[in-house]
Amino acid sequence: MIVVDLLFNYQKRNLKEKIYKLLLIISKSEIAKKGSWALFFKIGGMFTIYLFHFLLARRIGAEANGIFSTFFTILSIFAVFSILGMDTFLLKKIAQFNSQKKWAELKSIYKKALSLILIISIFLIAILQFLYSFDHLESYHQNELLPYVALVLIPFSVLHINAESFRAIKNIKLFSFFKNFSIFGVAAFLLLFPFNNTPTIAVKTFVLSVFVLAIVSYVLWKKQLKINDSVLVEEFDNKSIIKESFPMFLSGSLFLLMSWVDILMLGHFNSQSDVGIYTIALKLAAPCTLFLFAANTILGPKISELYHRNKTERLSKIVQDTTKYSFLLSVPIFAIILIFPDFLLSLFGAEFNNKLATETLVILSAGQMVNVFFGAVIYILDMTGKQIKSRNILLFTAIINILLNWYLIPIYGIKGAAMATAFSIFCWTVLGAIAVKKYFGFYAFPYFKN
Repeated sequence: MIVVDLLFNYQKRNLKEKIYKLLLIISKSEIAKKGSWALFFKIGGMFTIYLFHFLLARRIGAEANGIFSTFFTILSIFAVFSILGMDTFLLKKIAQFNSQKKWAELKSIYKKALSLILIISIFLIAILQFLYSFDHLESYHQNELLPYVALVLIPFSVLHINAESFRAIKNIKLFSFFKNFSIFGVAAFLLLFPFNNTPTIAVKTFVLSVFVLAIVSYVLWKKQLKINDSVLVEEFDNKSIIKESFPMFLSGSLFLLMSWVDILMLGHFNSQSDVGIYTIALKLAAPCTLFLFAANTILGPKISELYHRNKTERLSKIVQDTTKYSFLLSVPIFAIILIFPDFLLSLFGAEFNNKLATETLVILSAGQMVNVFFGAVIYILDMTGKQIKSRNILLFTAIINILLNWYLIPIYGIKGAAMATAFSIFCWTVLGAIAVKKYFGFYAFPYFKN
């Protein structure tokens, strides 16, 4: 008995030492030091999103959450086409020019990309006006949302590329603020005021917050550009920008398509209340990716920088370290969701707390943990000139996702949508990991060694 006690105490002490060692390594890592602001704003951003949907659910109900989710999905679809991959393109090019101190090229590429986005957005607004005039979405019962989408498309697109531009120059505070915290923070604040409780009130507050923040982000970006100057050596034309950004657009749009299909198909097959419940389950599963997202905020520009300097070994180490720490820190969050799914859902109201919603939340959370384990595989491919490969992976997975949603939602409802989403995440992360190994000789997922 004494031997058993001694052995147990030794193992317990050994486990504590390993945990302490792990936390010490994480705290001293480059990702942890530079990603703290990203993590802070990501947590704050999640809180504001939960507050926004909580206020909406409590004041009006699941239907209002469903209508807003449909609006946000339609807006995101048109925004992807208006941006045309230039967010990822700017992240890559600005990070490159910033590391090379080519300030004139940095300013030039931003100006050219912004001009293209404005031209494309105006064209898309005309299409939205056409769709609205002839009631083309009336069968979907959301035609009245199109004017709001047209109104906010340009400022939403500008805000998005400004955030990515701040990220490229490693201004993580401003990137994290505008990307994660600001829009829903302002919108949630506006919901605190006693407006009329119409189902579209969330859409109106969101539109107002985007307009304000787009202006603020542009002013701050212009102020940032005045700090440094240089002589312009490399010229850019619209054709070359589109040629390089278009594969990124295809890759990015396919990735986001998998996020939209479930919402759109649920709106087609089921009620807006079901869409609202599913949206809340998605938001509650999102904290599983909290640490991965915060780390990837730093990792994106770092991948581009290390790749262009031919430092593959350093790239391998930083990718695996990031994935390992993100996964280990995400496990407790996943455990909380598994233990208390009913309680978490009930916070948003009685209609959100049922067996189907609980199963949906657990499935979505498991899918997100698969994402965290395999890490930023698509990011690595996009930042290293392998965007064609990532596009092919996501195209294959998107087709599977659409077919699964089409088959599973009529049978299982929101649970079917969650099953399709989780399986799609598994597909693209595994295929992405295989591609990274093929091109760069290392696995993006971590090795857990003693």
